Amino acid sequence: MFMSHGDMKSKIFSISVGAPQGSVLAALLFRLHVFFLPSYFPEINCHLFADDLTMVIKGAMEKKLSDNLIYIQNQAKIVLQSLEKFAYEHNLPVNTKKTKAMLIHSTVAVEKPELFYKNVKIEYVKTYKFLGVEIGTKLGL
Repeated sequence: MFMSHGDMKSKIFSISVGAPQGSVLAALLFRLHVFFLPSYFPEINCHLFADDLTMVIKGAMEKKLSDNLIYIQNQAKIVLQSLEKFAYEHNLPVNTKKTKAMLIHSTVAVEKPELFYKNVKIEYVKTYKFLGVEIGTKLGL
């Protein structure tokens, strides 16, 4: 393989696995590889941008906070198991050091449900940057 730009060509080099990082081909192949990822999570909102995945699990306004926390924890457990299955089947490791959780609520102090991915506890954060927009646990309240 070689790379070209205008009349210039690089030296020939071999690639045994994957595609050159930053190339159009690499981005296209990755996008095709993860195309069906959101279908693994029909019960939640799932946003995929490049190689970043954001999953949103919503509680119900009419439920008590304690009931919502139980519901969210159960949903998160199902979703994280689905993610583990997808990652295994598609040979895509999840970086647990970059995996974070955030609980958005209006209560002063709330006990956050424990979440795990492959027996690794997921850290909670107070702010999260989503496509350049910083979101906090109170949404500005």
